[in-house]
Amino acid sequence: MMPIQVRTVRKADAQDHFEDLERQATSGLGAYNLETDYGACLHKDYVAFVMEEQAPFAIATCAHKEDWFYVRYLWVGVEYRGRGYGARLMSAIESLARDKGCRGVHLVTTAYQAVAFYHKCGYQEFARLDGYAEGHARLYFKKEL
Repeated sequence: MMPIQVRTVRKADAQDHFEDLERQATSGLGAYNLETDYGACLHKDYVAFVMEEQAPFAIATCAHKEDWFYVRYLWVGVEYRGRGYGARLMSAIESLARDKGCRGVHLVTTAYQAVAFYHKCGYQEFARLDGYAEGHARLYFKKEL
């Protein structure tokens, strides 16, 4: 067996190469997945946003894989929070998920990020990873449609 060298480098120290390496890894995994039964259900990406005067102030990105929607990011500008825009984005995502025949929507967040908001939108915590980020928990939420 040929000897190998394994190196670990912080992203900040390998900025010139990190994106290329990440692209190679995801491209290789994607090619492998396409060769399997799993390849038939690869995700499709969507973006939902609310605009004011040509500038988005609330954005959500999500992916559709098999019969679930996954919310990758949800962001509402600080000055627009508490006005229902986040809830409207989540509602739009849920409507799109229903239109695509999905059985639910899921997401991952950290304990200090909008947990009460997700509960208010009807999402239930189904898993937790304690001690994830400096004493905070990583939370996994879902909402069956």
